[in-house]
Amino acid sequence: MPAVHACPQISPQAAQAPGVDAGDKVAEYRDRLHAGGVEMLYQPIVDLRSTVAVKVEALARLRLRDGRLVGPAEFLPAFGAAELGVLFDEGLRLSLGSLRAWSAMGVELGVCVNLPPVVLSDSRCVERVADALREHGVAPDRLELELLEHAFEQPAAQQAMLERLRRLGVALAMDDFGSGHSDMPRLRAVCFDTLKVDRDLTHSVARGGSSGLTLLIRRLGHDVVAEGVEDLGSLRAARSMGARFAQGYAIARPMRADAVAGWVEAFDAAYHGRVARSTGAA
Repeated sequence: MPAVHACPQISPQAAQAPGVDAGDKVAEYRDRLHAGGVEMLYQPIVDLRSTVAVKVEALARLRLRDGRLVGPAEFLPAFGAAELGVLFDEGLRLSLGSLRAWSAMGVELGVCVNLPPVVLSDSRCVERVADALREHGVAPDRLELELLEHAFEQPAAQQAMLERLRRLGVALAMDDFGSGHSDMPRLRAVCFDTLKVDRDLTHSVARGGSSGLTLLIRRLGHDVVAEGVEDLGSLRAARSMGARFAQGYAIARPMRADAVAGWVEAFDAAYHGRVARSTGAA
């Protein structure tokens, strides 16, 4: 999740229409947040060993009054701590509701949801997550909470909260790993289940670079998700760095909740069809 400015600064693209005031856009973004304007898109994450979609990353969007759907680069600078808390709760609610709906269609997936530092610092963080899981009847091990690497400062309270979340049964992921803040003490302070490799690192490996960080990833032994897999070169890079999972446009673009089950079924059928043809079973 991008950094939040102390003073809201709306990008020129957000206020490019004649007569649109930046203050009006801030007000609209905050109004839509509280008025049911949050929507989630989901990007599949595939296991490179089995070539099966195992989970999705939930990506927040905001539906404006004119019908446009805008991304976090537009609306997050308008949000303070309170709004980020609302966004997390609403995004978690929508994501767990989607899991339940997919399960009813016979599609079992996990979901990754971004955990803002402001929510992690809330004394009720674990209770908020537990309440949402209980409300939607979702097992904790189907939820993974992602924390941006540069946002993890390791104060004692923050680390203790992450440990409580692990005891609840949810998985923890460090997002944007390799973006320039990595160090061994940071990784050892909390037992992350997953490292999500920054897309720039994936592309660097595809160009033949970042061998040292690749060796570090392998030595750590975490499950690794290679982000930004957009072509065959970056897919090969994901495999060479030892990533177990891959995510990116080469696999699927973010999609609406009602498209996920159909995509998974079509993806699985295409994969198994290729296996059958390659073995002469078809």
